[in-house]
Amino acid sequence: MREYEKYWLKKGTELNHKYEILDVIDEGGMGIVYLGFDKILQQKVSIKEYFPRRYAMRMNGEKAVTIYKGNSTELFEKGLSKFVNEARTLAHFEALDSIVMVKDFFYENQTAYMVMERILGENVKQIVERDGPMSPQRVLTIMEPILYSVNEIHKEGLLHQDISPDNIILTKNNKAVLIDFGAARISEVRDNKTMTIFFKRGYSAEEQYIENSEKGAYTDVYGASATIYFMLTGIRPDESVRRLIRDQVVPLWKFKNIDMKRYKKQAIMKGMAVDAKKRYSSMQELCDVLYEKKSPWTKWMRR
Repeated sequence: MREYEKYWLKKGTELNHKYEILDVIDEGGMGIVYLGFDKILQQKVSIKEYFPRRYAMRMNGEKAVTIYKGNSTELFEKGLSKFVNEARTLAHFEALDSIVMVKDFFYENQTAYMVMERILGENVKQIVERDGPMSPQRVLTIMEPILYSVNEIHKEGLLHQDISPDNIILTKNNKAVLIDFGAARISEVRDNKTMTIFFKRGYSAEEQYIENSEKGAYTDVYGASATIYFMLTGIRPDESVRRLIRDQVVPLWKFKNIDMKRYKKQAIMKGMAVDAKKRYSSMQELCDVLYEKKSPWTKWMRR
């Protein structure tokens, strides 16, 4: 992690009379993710702070967020409302075993905080970079609960928009968990268009590079398919916008060492087609091919 920024909450800061800030895990355009400690339950948690730097700032040494003048207040409040709604929606998915669980939500310091379970383990990117490509069987086993869970989330009108190897954690029990469901990563499917541009090289669909572009379940299909490609080959796909000009991504069926049926390889390549119209329109369609319609989503509910 880079040097501790002055506008981050200081280590040791207490929130909601029960959480202590231990460190910063990550930061996006709309928020900061802290490593926290629940002093009542005596366990570490992830705490996501709504902090849109475009509209607000925190002075050094202060806890409260200061909103800029002009129309920043209106934009800040609009984003805050979406942050709250997203937390409520994600809380409904606590039954899905492969989705990080929302544990608490509260307002403080002129902003809001989402408390989520802390997932311990290694991400897929780390594992592949260390151990090399995974076998097709292991890849499909890891991704199965993720894909079916994301499909359920899509039904509620949400997109993840950052499905990638570094956002899939494998726990010590070999359970796959999809993380990074903060406000900076979720957009409403019902609106179809989003103002914020967010992309991750190799795993973001072409439409994610364009402001006000239409996005849908097919956007997450691209990220999931590109992630599977990386897991099978150890190669990060070229950026989708570069592929528009010249597509140099080697099709999976040309990798003779990957022991997978050709139609499944074709399905993965279709899922990461640059042209959204050529992809599967839903995660369910991709799952139907990869898993031959054998896995009901209820299989992945928490017991």
